[in-house]
Amino acid sequence: RGSVRTAVNAVPPSVKQIFSGNKIAVPIGAPLTMCTEKTNPCRQAYVDYLGEYRNRPSWDPIAVSIAIRGATAMHLREIGEGGHMNVSEGGMEKWIPHGGANQTYVEFESIEARKWMREELNSLLCMPPESLEKHSA
Repeated sequence: RGSVRTAVNAVPPSVKQIFSGNKIAVPIGAPLTMCTEKTNPCRQAYVDYLGEYRNRPSWDPIAVSIAIRGATAMHLREIGEGGHMNVSEGGMEKWIPHGGANQTYVEFESIEARKWMREELNSLLCMPPESLEKHSA
């Protein structure tokens, strides 16, 4: 059986880990139920999971965006250099400011960045899917 603790501890030290945590989650998703066609499979999956016009925390989309664009491009700053994330067996996370791991965590670079993040992620969710024909050449 897998766990967050096992996953975090199994990452080799040569691989940098960036933790986002609860402090940067913003509510997203409700616009997806209004900005796309009812035939959009992403919209339908979201509606099936939460219902229409409801937001949810954005941990996963933020983590993916950081992996693709980098923290700076997402208006986040990495902090905690030289520390490490301690994860309990139950999955609770606590940042330890020492330990020399290749880990950091992120926080918003400004108050405005929180609003920007919400708008950016909702905008990405509302983008129409591209045609498969475009990618089959």
